[in-house]
Amino acid sequence: MLHRVLLPHWVPNVFKLGIAIAVLFVVYVLFFRPAPQTKVAAETSSKTELEQMVERGVQLDNQIKVRQTTRDSLQQRFFYILAKTAGKKHNLNWRILYGLWMRESKMNPNAKGDGDRDSVGAFIAGTWRAFGLGQIHRQTAQFHVDKSLTSVRLLDPITNGFASAKILRDYMDLFGGSYIYGISAYQQGPGATAGQYKSRTQPGNYWQYVSDVLLYAAAVE
Repeated sequence: MLHRVLLPHWVPNVFKLGIAIAVLFVVYVLFFRPAPQTKVAAETSSKTELEQMVERGVQLDNQIKVRQTTRDSLQQRFFYILAKTAGKKHNLNWRILYGLWMRESKMNPNAKGDGDRDSVGAFIAGTWRAFGLGQIHRQTAQFHVDKSLTSVRLLDPITNGFASAKILRDYMDLFGGSYIYGISAYQQGPGATAGQYKSRTQPGNYWQYVSDVLLYAAAVE
């Protein structure tokens, strides 16, 4: 026993045992007892948890941004394919068709424009509103494409995309295949464009509209 080894035989056993316990306690405190956590350590631990929460929030925000970017990229890819397909069918430069959609609706297939609200007859007939990618009036779509086309169907991007391509092609054919006069007629109507085409003058107040379409087309990758 430890008290027999360390102490002489003449020391009473009770004191020997007490001294041995004291020695063991000192050894425990010096070599085996874990260091107490200080207030600074607790604050550091709390700060670390806060930093971890912030990092998780940043990661979540980045994931949302990646998903949004992926969705936007897929949507843009869809409109590229639609413009190429409709352009090929109607023998159009697909970039100009894409630029037309950008100018008309900012590539929003659910866009509903006010159209010619000053026309009382059109307002009563319900044909004054323009719909979808190409902002097409129902009456115009029925004349150029299909008499059964409704306003609801014009909100379908594929239906609207092909319809706007057909309308632009028809107007270009009226004016010698010219994109400038075809685009102008798409906006102001073929009647107003006819006089400008005959005199070979720029499409008046609608030249800015034509320029916008061409600039959008030029910006397409």
